[in-house]
Amino acid sequence: MDEFRRLNKNSASCKNYQIDAMKLFFAVCVFLYHARIFAPSGSIIRDISNKFGWFSVHFFFVISGLFMAAHYFREKEYDKNRCGKQSICYVMSKIKSIAPLYLITFAIDFIVYYILNIYNNKGENVIITFINLAAKAIPEFFTLQMFGVRPIGVNSITWYLSAMFIAMLPMYYIMKKKPDFFFYILSPILAMSLFAFFYNSDEPFYDQNSFAFIFTGGFLRAACGISFGVLSYLIADFIKSYFAKKSLLITAVEVSFSFFFLLIWFMRTLDASILFPVSMLFPIILAIVYSEKSYVSVIFRCSIFRYLGTWSMWLYMNHYVARKIISETWLLNIADYKINYIFMVAITLLSCLLCYCIMRVIKIYANKIMDSKNNSE
Repeated sequence: MDEFRRLNKNSASCKNYQIDAMKLFFAVCVFLYHARIFAPSGSIIRDISNKFGWFSVHFFFVISGLFMAAHYFREKEYDKNRCGKQSICYVMSKIKSIAPLYLITFAIDFIVYYILNIYNNKGENVIITFINLAAKAIPEFFTLQMFGVRPIGVNSITWYLSAMFIAMLPMYYIMKKKPDFFFYILSPILAMSLFAFFYNSDEPFYDQNSFAFIFTGGFLRAACGISFGVLSYLIADFIKSYFAKKSLLITAVEVSFSFFFLLIWFMRTLDASILFPVSMLFPIILAIVYSEKSYVSVIFRCSIFRYLGTWSMWLYMNHYVARKIISETWLLNIADYKINYIFMVAITLLSCLLCYCIMRVIKIYANKIMDSKNNSE
């Protein structure tokens, strides 16, 4: 373990706003992917957006894997006899960080889901319908749907969170218990084997609801992306230890790789033989970004960029309700699809605003309760 603690000295990193910018970029891409159903078949925006969903979520998993590895190295103490409990604590800390936003968006989405169900199935008993939907929503409410029990999708994009939490639990345990094996043997094999499995499947863009033996596609995709993130961290650590200062060579690599990546990203292709190899550049780009040895990182030092990570999560969590409202009401019949894009942006912003207001009210009342409790003591 001395080697790992030595690596940690070179691995401490301040808040990297460039990564937050990347998160927002991919959140916008997920938004465009879900909005593409409004665009006519064969249109440029639909053809380009078709790839955004699968790979954007994959890259979110990669980023999560990098931060999971970084968290391991930041810890000063560990107990191999309590790895299971520590794994649960780590996953619970991730859940806690998003719990307020998750619960509020879930409540909003459930109400919308219920209203649309009544709207599209007139004559059904409203009370029985509510009870049935509430029962079916239980797995998603507890982010357990990526075990394979998913009767309905209230806020369908939360499968990503479920898959991430479930995959992180055993992976974090192995990382704590057998770090040398996890970092240098398991992660590379798991990353490339699962990536090759997806590529060679009949449908390369493996659906999260598919099953391979007892594992959902979502779980496998999370395990693959997180493993790539761990490798990305090791690459970043190597860059930090090899380059004492910012490097023109590293900058040139980041710029050239990013340019080629974005060139393919905005092409109209959906060819897996092109997209899968090019997507392997992302862990390298992410490693360079995290290492902060490229001059590009200077651009993102301004504190205003610290909000980008928060915006990405709010956009990700609030946009699917907009698609649901448009696709299941008369709005879908509007002739000009650009109007539906505008509606989706507007409804997403309204959902974000509603979430913000609810969170503010809860915070104000919580503070009042705490103040009154402290005064009484």
